[in-house]
Amino acid sequence: MPESKEYIRKELILGLFENHAFWSYCKPKPDEIPDEIIIEKTLIHLDIEDIKKLFILFPKKKIKDIWSNTLVRLDGQYHSLNILLAYLFFGIKDPENYLNRKINKHLENMLMP
Repeated sequence: MPESKEYIRKELILGLFENHAFWSYCKPKPDEIPDEIIIEKTLIHLDIEDIKKLFILFPKKKIKDIWSNTLVRLDGQYHSLNILLAYLFFGIKDPENYLNRKINKHLENMLMP
């Protein structure tokens, strides 16, 4: 019998607490953690098996959008992770090119009035 979405969400949050993903926050109540934060912190702090669980909880598009708008923008810090995520989870065949395009687009948007 597959695990419920509620159980998976609690399991991910517990993993995030155990990995000190919220060290810069007051310890949030599990029910108050937004989906976006769960996705972002899971991609950064948890392992591949946990990341796979995100795709049970959330649509792939939502996960990819959050990844693209957070981790890709911080590519210098998360470059190897971004390459792995792009290739393994989002089916991007040329991750280096994809990341360069996304970063350049982000920089252009920052510079335009």
